[in-house]
Parts: sequence; structure tokens; C-alpha cells
Amino acid sequence: VGSGIAITLIRTLFSTFLLSIAAPVAFLTVPQLAAGGVLVKGVFFYVGILSVVMWVVVILSFLEADVVARFCCAMFLWLKKCVWFRRLRVLRAYRVTCSEIDSHSENVKRMVGPGLPYFLGAFLLSICHLVALFSVLPLLMHAVRLPVHYLHAVLAQAMFMFILYFIPTPGASGVAEGGGAAIFSLLMPENMAGIMAVICRFFTEYLAIFMGCIVAIRMIGWGTAEKIISGSGDELIEEEQKDGE
Repeated sequence: VGSGIAITLIRTLFSTFLLSIAAPVAFLTVPQLAAGGVLVKGVFFYVGILSVVMWVVVILSFLEADVVARFCCAMFLWLKKCVWFRRLRVLRAYRVTCSEIDSHSENVKRMVGPGLPYFLGAFLLSICHLVALFSVLPLLMHAVRLPVHYLHAVLAQAMFMFILYFIPTPGASGVAEGGGAAIFSLLMPENMAGIMAVICRFFTEYLAIFMGCIVAIRMIGWGTAEKIISGSGDELIEEEQKDGE
């Protein structure tokens, strides 16, 4: 678990780090965003505060794992006092959590130590990924002959995606489309913003989900989960090894 958390956390932090730089630049350099009203400014500052808190916690988990472990211990003791969690085995939960925190910290050190070249390669690919992602909207605007400032469009999307990371809904459902229409209306006529937000969302999210479903079904298959749950996982591994040979 600790290794998986380290990998997925770093992967997400690549994007949030880049967006945390691009979002303030967008807010200060794109006049349309600054003129978006009190709501846009309020949401931006709310997200900025959450971002600072998140980075403090993440840096502590990298450099001061003992501090995070002590915080988890205090949290478990507090949960023990609640009626719903009185049966919680505090000592066991604390030991497991500390073990995973140590594993997480060790894997992060490996990434920025012996694995630094691969770490930097992943960071470079994250930059390319975001540039490709944010280029969809300018291309769509060109396709319908709308005037577009490429840098402004990229920065506006960067600020909006930065906000989406902190929206407390599953996958920012609904907020992505509605918020996208609101942000895009600052860059194009309002009657085009809604449909452009949906089309952009299709190319950047829904198409990838559809492709992922096909790959998952092709690689895993419909019956794999049932075999693993029924306890025939070892047989499944042997079959895959034979297929590989």
C-alpha cells in the first residue's frame, strides 16, 4: 500500500505542481479571468489555501514521516473515543499505518535518489500530457472559426483544472461541465461556451474512459474478477504464465 501511495501520489503531484504555478499566472495575466467576478476570485483563493495546506502535508510526509505518524496516532486515539469506533484496535491500526508510512517515505527517497532520471522523465511526460490536453480547446475554437489566443486559452484551462482537483464531488461530476461553460464564456461568446465545454470534455475525458474500458475488458476479461474472488487466482496466474511462454 505504501509503495502504491507513493507512486500515485507523485503522479498526481506532478500535475498539481504544474497547475499550482500556471493558475496564479493565469489569474494575473489573463484579463478575462480577473474580470470574472467575485465568485471566480473567491473560488480561486479557496483553492489556493487548500493547495498550500496539501503541499505542507505532502512535504511533511516526505521529510518528517515521524510527524505524520504521531498525527495518525492522535487521530486513532480520538476515533477510539467515538461510539462508532470503540472496537477499533488502536495499537494494530497504528502499527500498520506506521509501516505503510515508512514504506511510502522509503519509496519517495528511491524516486528522487537512484531513480531520479526516470523521475525527471515522468515529470517531462506530465508536462507534455498537460500541454496536449489544454491544446484541445484552442483547436476546437479554430475549427469553428472563433478568434482564439492560445496562451490565454491554455492558462484559463490550467486554472480551471487546478480548481477541479479540490471540488468535493465524485470526479468533479457536473462541476466540470458547468464550470467549464462559465470559464469558456470569458473566452468566447456565451452561446458557444456550453456546447464547447461538452465537446472539449468528450475529447479530454470521456474518450479516454471509453478507450480504458476497451483495454480493461481486452486485457482482464469479464471472468477474471470472478476467478480471483472465488479463490482461483493461483490457477489464473499459472494460465497467464503458460500463455506468456
